[in-house]
Amino acid sequence: MIVATDRPQSFGFLLIPGFSLMAFTATIEPLRAANQLSEKQLYTWKVYSPDGKNVASKLNIEIVPDSGIDTAADVEYLFVVAGEGAHAVKDPRILHWLRSAANRKCIIGAVSSGPFILANAKLLDGYRCTIHWSDMPAFVEAYPRLNTSYSLFEIDRNRLTSSGGTSSMDMVLSLIGDHHGADLASRVAVFFQHDRMRTPDDQQHMAERLALARKSPKLAEAVKLMSQNVEFPLKPMEIARQIGLSLRQLERLCHKYCHCTPQKFHMKIRIQHARSMLLETSMSVMQIAVATGFSTQSHFTKCFRDHYNITPQKMRIQTR
Repeated sequence: MIVATDRPQSFGFLLIPGFSLMAFTATIEPLRAANQLSEKQLYTWKVYSPDGKNVASKLNIEIVPDSGIDTAADVEYLFVVAGEGAHAVKDPRILHWLRSAANRKCIIGAVSSGPFILANAKLLDGYRCTIHWSDMPAFVEAYPRLNTSYSLFEIDRNRLTSSGGTSSMDMVLSLIGDHHGADLASRVAVFFQHDRMRTPDDQQHMAERLALARKSPKLAEAVKLMSQNVEFPLKPMEIARQIGLSLRQLERLCHKYCHCTPQKFHMKIRIQHARSMLLETSMSVMQIAVATGFSTQSHFTKCFRDHYNITPQKMRIQTR
């Protein structure tokens, strides 16, 4: 239960090298604005890095931390801010520090790709959580038992996760509203030209699916079904039946807006899921092939190469 107190509430931010600068600023700036607009010190904050040294964002912009985790002060809220490669952050020191903070009743959160690290620390077990849509296939594959949603953010008791970007601001605005009332939260939103404070009921919109929804709601339904059935692909006839169209109508929509058949568009979705798993997990190529509905590794490799003009193995090596 998140409640307000009469004293300033303390926040800590652990920045992981390669973190999303936008997700970080969208999380911390509303706290500063709340202080400014209320003319009170409602919030304080500290910034930490794993080793106490300057930490560079994905844009290679360095942030000077207040300290490393070994000398970090206790805070009431602790957020992990990460970016690409967060799935591989399994440093025992970091995970132990996060678990210790949770044991001290600290409210733990993560933004952008940060939920990977909380999951690695087993701090999301039994909680609703979310993560950026581009990380979703790899995250769900790595942690299938977690209660993961496509919500912009999730606040479940003493765990907070956001999908990154501006959704981090929505999450903090929700906290400010809980702490100090909806009026202050609204004023902070207006301060940042943030027209509407979104809630966890708002879903992440992948750009391609959003564009399709504007053109053809039925086709957007079909794409959603394809995304939900990657490991066991549905036949076009079954997709058409579930969305209330004939196969011929579905094929016409795909040709009109996607310039391909339903089978080819479903293949594109499966290959995109495979790429996410390839870059964000340590699963073998064969395991990824099976998880995306391919019966053989050779067939998967051929389809992947046809789409990206590179084999899965070479893409993984080049990226690393």
